[in-house]
Amino acid sequence: MSLRAVAAVFAVFALSIVATPAASAATPVNQLKPLPLRELYDQPGQKYLYSANWGEVVSAQRNSGMKMPSPRPIGYVFANSGESTRPIHRLKQTATGNWIISTDQREIDYLTSHGFTLEGRTGYVYTSPVNGAKQLNRYTNGKGWRLAYGQPAGYTLDGPIGYVLPEYHQVGAYYFGAFDAANPDDLFLQAVKNAFGRFPDPWGGVRDFHGDPDSPWGPVARNTQGWPGDWSHLKPSIGYYDDSRTATLEAQIDQAASAGIGFFSFYDYWNNQKGAPAGDAALKTFLRAANTNRLQFMLSIVIPYSKDDPQHLMLPTTQFDAAAENYSGYLTKANYLVTQEDRPIVFLEDGSGLGNGSVADQNTFIGLLKQKIKAKTGKDAYLVGHSEQGTAFQVNSDAFGCLNIGQYIRAGSYGQYVRDAPTYFSNVETKGKPMMRCGMSGFDEAPRTGFWEAKPDVRYFKDDAKAQFPAAMTMTLNSMRGQPASPIDNFLTMYAWNEWHEGGIIEPNVRDGKYYLDTIQRTFGLPAR
Repeated sequence: MSLRAVAAVFAVFALSIVATPAASAATPVNQLKPLPLRELYDQPGQKYLYSANWGEVVSAQRNSGMKMPSPRPIGYVFANSGESTRPIHRLKQTATGNWIISTDQREIDYLTSHGFTLEGRTGYVYTSPVNGAKQLNRYTNGKGWRLAYGQPAGYTLDGPIGYVLPEYHQVGAYYFGAFDAANPDDLFLQAVKNAFGRFPDPWGGVRDFHGDPDSPWGPVARNTQGWPGDWSHLKPSIGYYDDSRTATLEAQIDQAASAGIGFFSFYDYWNNQKGAPAGDAALKTFLRAANTNRLQFMLSIVIPYSKDDPQHLMLPTTQFDAAAENYSGYLTKANYLVTQEDRPIVFLEDGSGLGNGSVADQNTFIGLLKQKIKAKTGKDAYLVGHSEQGTAFQVNSDAFGCLNIGQYIRAGSYGQYVRDAPTYFSNVETKGKPMMRCGMSGFDEAPRTGFWEAKPDVRYFKDDAKAQFPAAMTMTLNSMRGQPASPIDNFLTMYAWNEWHEGGIIEPNVRDGKYYLDTIQRTFGLPAR
């Protein structure tokens, strides 16, 4: 039977695959684990392969010479089923090697008895236009089949497949877990005490720039250390909080998840005096929260170099095993963040204090950490190195990432960041590894003036970052759309949820409310979680 004849038979089934019902209740997107459905072909108009498996996509390109017409997926299908979803299956014709996607069991039964082999389930799709899903159709040209939203030239409609998400982004935010009275950053707390007479106050400086008539130490007058400007945003909407309290993280999880934020990336330090993590109170609190499963989380490991090590944050080689054991334990949690290929992501934000800071010592620690993660989870960790670190391009990372981009902070221009960050991202990608994008809401460390930073050394953006924030998010989205395909090409980490002392804030505040969250949600089309 010719392909055209086969196509005519299939159309009887295909045109009845999916009706177009009114939107109905459906399982939330994040519970369905969206995966990119990537399109590959051998020659235009010939064999088209559709896969949501990154390993298979790579193999098809390397071993079979197949190409992707676009680095962006045709859409996002789901890894698991839910309400208002149905599975899609892929079959291959033995005689021609052509693939076809089907959602109809009658058609699948017919195909498997007429020279096709069922290769398995490709994923799940919605059966109605919910959560921004768009109808994806199957078309034929008599030589093969392909999927598209609208009719490609030379093809005729073979029937609807279902509803898929045209885009899906995993947007998270760095979380600075240092707003608790027992924070091991004793030097900072002592500096606040020396400057303002309050101890222990992790909000020192921020509280002073804003003013706080209701502080536990009595009224705190507004004191901007001589800096002009409006500082009325320097108070969280939920008030000055203690992030070791469960109620704090539960409120923040609700704020973030309701705006479509997908994960927190927690800074995690190490105290070599205690042989234990430092600054991880918020992370532990997050995991105790009753609503912790509304968000995913990941580790951003920070082991900085300090010549005299006054804060004891470097990690000697004798404690590599203990640190790797501790960090790897977090990756066993069900809501730990993974790549599109189900590999847990770890960001080595700073490895300069690992042993002597050499590439060899950093690689030794990375290898040990990956070994322990593999033993505990059965998965290969996906190690993201910080593109701003001097040794980032030599250590054994799987990809590059960023916290914020220091060159724009040093230049003091948010506008330059908006203009030039796409070039920065693409330059990093020339090093041969994927780039996990970061975004920046602002930077201004003036609130630390007088007790932590000398005024001449304070870094800040001299232009209006807030006014340019929507443009920055649009720039970031466009950069993500144009980047090479990778298992992290839809991931973005914002700087930051709560870097209040440095001006990196998307957490709702008393002046701007949810301005930053609303802008992110609107730009990236994030469904509430």
